[in-house]
Amino acid sequence: MTMTLNPHSAPKMSRAPRYRHKVASIRKNSLERIDIELIEYNGNDLCHIAVKRDSSGHHSLNRMKETARYVSLNVRLLPQLITALQDAQRKAFELGIVDTSNQEATI
Repeated sequence: MTMTLNPHSAPKMSRAPRYRHKVASIRKNSLERIDIELIEYNGNDLCHIAVKRDSSGHHSLNRMKETARYVSLNVRLLPQLITALQDAQRKAFELGIVDTSNQEATI
């Protein structure tokens, strides 16, 4: 008996997303920015963090396109992500690789 494995893709959405809210946009460098959005996809509530790049090369914010660099995670994981980022920030201050004058009270 032989079994054939066929690749498949994720199921297509049967309807449009209920929402897509941009929470923040952080300038990464002169051609890229990081967008943070809350979206609904296939009934799942996600935090979508994506790098967007100016494809024209003219530093235009109107021509930003999403790159392949992104992460989408369930919103239930946000507290863990925030804690991990705060730990990374604390460690960066300890190592002296981040200016302590920019340290916020959230740490």
